[in-house]
Amino acid sequence: MSYIEIAELIYKRVLDKYGFSSDSSKDLNLLLMELKNMIGKTHFQLKHDFTNIDDLNEQLKLSDGKSVDLILAPNRYQDKEFILWLAVILQNITDHNALNQRDKKIYLPIKSLGKDNGEAILAYLNSEDFNRAEF
Repeated sequence: MSYIEIAELIYKRVLDKYGFSSDSSKDLNLLLMELKNMIGKTHFQLKHDFTNIDDLNEQLKLSDGKSVDLILAPNRYQDKEFILWLAVILQNITDHNALNQRDKKIYLPIKSLGKDNGEAILAYLNSEDFNRAEF
């Protein structure tokens, strides 16, 4: 499974089970809980043990100096953009080495395409370069 496939599955499960609220932290905590519930069924490993988004941010700052900036998160009801954003989060909080060693495949990072718009991202995802890559 690719990051995008897992992000899409998590998004759909949370939307179906709980729906989304006006509280982005609460919604992200639900998404992270769903990730932790399903991670054992995949070949992904989490880099950090966390209970919520605040705990994850604290651990990220200590280890990488990074954090999840909720201001940059797209609207949760714009599903394609939100799923892509969530896939990038998943890419940053999972262990890439365990993932690559197990499958022996090349994983491409999501590239910046200049302008931040869904059309450019979808064009990249539909491109021959992306479709030739093994996930």
